Amino acid sequence: IGSPWLKSRIIVVKQAKRGHFFFCMAHTPATIILVRHGERVDLTTRQRGGNWIPNAERPYDSPITEAGVAQGEATGRAIHRHLQRLGLPPVARVVASPLLRTVQTAAAVAQGLQTDDGAAAGLRVELEPRAVEGLCEGFYRSWATPGATSDWGGDWPRVYTREQVHPDARRPVCELVDLTAAQVLHRIQPDTLGHEWVHRWVDAEHRGQPIGKKHQWGSFETMEEREERLVSLLSEQARRGGTTVLVGHGGPIRMMCAMLGLQCDGVPYCSVNLFVPDRTAAAGWRPEVAVDVAHLAGIGSLGTETGGHAG
Repeated sequence: IGSPWLKSRIIVVKQAKRGHFFFCMAHTPATIILVRHGERVDLTTRQRGGNWIPNAERPYDSPITEAGVAQGEATGRAIHRHLQRLGLPPVARVVASPLLRTVQTAAAVAQGLQTDDGAAAGLRVELEPRAVEGLCEGFYRSWATPGATSDWGGDWPRVYTREQVHPDARRPVCELVDLTAAQVLHRIQPDTLGHEWVHRWVDAEHRGQPIGKKHQWGSFETMEEREERLVSLLSEQARRGGTTVLVGHGGPIRMMCAMLGLQCDGVPYCSVNLFVPDRTAAAGWRPEVAVDVAHLAGIGSLGTETGGHAG
């Protein structure tokens, strides 16, 4: 199959067909909604012939565009409509990867969930390191190698030494992604898009479960390690009950969709995937909404050119 990180699709499909992922039902009925973040600045810059990476303070941590913020808010409104149509409980929590693009999107989703009845006024965004992007070689090659342009996999299979890659790629990845909400909020400056919403909706007291891994250039996250943290995250949300919106990255969202019984080739920006428990289904869950992007008409790009691999 070419590059090793592209094997994930085959692995996930095989395991999902075996019914490998069956999450314990919560005592309180649970609904899980999986959403990829909004339009990314780095990928949009690349599409226009530029390169965001060289001047970025954290080249692995692209923000979203103005269109991405609008996509997030529209997604919150769409989720509210889906839940009403299906007679499901309102959103109890929004869980997000601590990377900037997912934090910005999650805050915009929370804003979009606000209704006149105030049912979501107490909603909070919880930052969870286990939801972070796949930390495989493809991820590192998108930003850490010489001349990287945010292209997932970069110029694989060209070989680079540790001394040739970005200094952050030589640090244990836990130093990059195992961040507290307070650390993330400290990075959100007044000129950051969605600044007010992020500070309004992110729960500064919540502490997610650290990944605790020391992956770095040359010691990448394996598929099994990624599956383990995603299964742990989904199982935890199912046990909590109620409705959880999980905002993550293209590859992990596609993997979690497969775990819950939905195979999809790509995961567009801010597409909505809504699952309810179903003991008759092989995976124990049934998709009620799959890869819905109707609410994004005319708002930025959908990011489908990434094929669901880039975060």
